[in-house]
Amino acid sequence: MAISLREKISYGLGDAASNLVFTTILSFMMFFYTDIFKIPAAQVGMLFLFSRVLDGFLDFSMGAIADRTRSRFGSFRPYILWMALPFSVFFILAFSTPDLDERGRIIYAWITYNALMIAYTAINIPYSALSGVMTDDPKERNDLSSFRIALAQVGGLVINGCTLPLVNYFANGDPAHGYRMTVIIFAALALLLFMLTFVNTRERIVPLPQQHSTVLQDVALMFKSVPWRVMTIAAILMFVAIIIQTGAVMYYFHYVVPPAAIGGNAVLLLLGWSDWDGNDLATLFLAAGSAAGIAGAASATFFAQYVGKLTSFIVACVLCAAGLMLFYFTPVASLEFLFLEYLSVTATTSVVAALYFSILADVADYGEWHYQVRTTGLIFASGTCAAKIGMGIGGALSGWLLGYFGYVSNQVQTAAASHGITLLLSLVPAFIFLSIAALMHFTYTLDAEKLAHIKQGLQQRRQTLASA
Repeated sequence: MAISLREKISYGLGDAASNLVFTTILSFMMFFYTDIFKIPAAQVGMLFLFSRVLDGFLDFSMGAIADRTRSRFGSFRPYILWMALPFSVFFILAFSTPDLDERGRIIYAWITYNALMIAYTAINIPYSALSGVMTDDPKERNDLSSFRIALAQVGGLVINGCTLPLVNYFANGDPAHGYRMTVIIFAALALLLFMLTFVNTRERIVPLPQQHSTVLQDVALMFKSVPWRVMTIAAILMFVAIIIQTGAVMYYFHYVVPPAAIGGNAVLLLLGWSDWDGNDLATLFLAAGSAAGIAGAASATFFAQYVGKLTSFIVACVLCAAGLMLFYFTPVASLEFLFLEYLSVTATTSVVAALYFSILADVADYGEWHYQVRTTGLIFASGTCAAKIGMGIGGALSGWLLGYFGYVSNQVQTAAASHGITLLLSLVPAFIFLSIAALMHFTYTLDAEKLAHIKQGLQQRRQTLASA
């Protein structure tokens, strides 16, 4: 089933919309809560853990609901239409700062952040599952995943490159107001992009007509699937690593990199940027990292086709870990090397992410082939659930470890706190990526030969049913 370039781009725009929110949470929410909204880091860690894990389990319900939805728009596209506006509104509320005492601020954060995560579930689960019913061609699926991650990185580039400049522009001495106005712009853009995805995509694969399983039966079959179990563990670990590493960037450049390292850097002097501060440097790294991520995602299809999807996934995890290890051992004054190492990490992470979503569609095919029940929505819901569990664990670990290392907001950090921030940005996620590579190498079994056999079997089964 061939897909037009327009439809591939339109599908990718949906993740650009999601990533306008996701990257803001990833890169700035921890910092926003601790340094702008003045919530203790340990409290933020508890919020992230509880909210994301709880909401992650709601994903299964959303996947089951979407699988059973029948409308003139299909099973998954309607939710993009229905949930785009609530999603944007809750995004704005989560970055608003009403005048409350500490207890009130914590309660407000719990309410608005949970609402945002539930809205994210209601729109992102159907969006993710959509790629599994747009085509059954492995190459087209790789293309869809590559467009998805590449355009998600474009959304990330917008966030990482524009957030702090826009916050400074709107702040007028009030950073909270700056964040709120900036997020209003991003929320409106996300709404527009979701509408383009809804209008320009189509669903082509439908469940078998004799499929009448219950939700509990679908969940039970999914848990029996070894490939699903492996990918779920891999996804949890992947997002733990991403959250810890990305969330530490703002802290690293705000507190660890000394002003003398910026003002005395030869490259920054040559470019006329020697008056930059840590926030400016963080913006450069985050924006350039997003650009590198676009290149990484775009290359995923090439590697999957010529190296193999599974091999490419494993090698990308190892290369990502290597870049993170180099970052730890590079002196803080060597900004040029830190920059190149950061680009290599974001590029290889995007390859891993693009291949992950393509592999999820393969897992859905395996379930239909092995158990004669197609649960695309549930499979992708479990992927998002795993991501949120990983985000929750990663956010909680970040908050707890910052507290453990002695981090105090808006203060000069101790040597232990600075070293702890560096570990969060380097060796901790490196170890996790190496664990993912080992897990996939030793336990994942759906290689190219097995997938070709599954595709042939499914096509024959569908043809038989169509002619019956």
